[in-house]
Amino acid sequence: MAIRGNDKGLGDWIDNQDVCQMLNISLRTLQMLRDNGTLAYSQINRKVYYRPEDVESILHIVAGREVASILKVSRRTLQEYRNDGMLPYILLGGKVLYRESDLERVLESCYHPAYKR
Repeated sequence: MAIRGNDKGLGDWIDNQDVCQMLNISLRTLQMLRDNGTLAYSQINRKVYYRPEDVESILHIVAGREVASILKVSRRTLQEYRNDGMLPYILLGGKVLYRESDLERVLESCYHPAYKR
């Protein structure tokens, strides 16, 4: 029986081992990414599968030290941004991580164009 209306091939899904190798993380860290909703997945019994595009979106996550360096603020100021709800973040095993897309969106939303020319 063929499934119609789905242009995704079955070969496009990847499993735990492949994802761990791609992201250079442990199985436990991968489980935490699933549990906290950071990474979408499909599960059949005990076997877990991922879409490559979902895994690629995880590749664009930046650690707090890097974000502080990029924004040229202290880590304490970065914490205040988090506490005030100004900057979305992911807490993963005691590490605070940020999505590049969230940082870009926050910077764009705070942008003030020149009004005099």
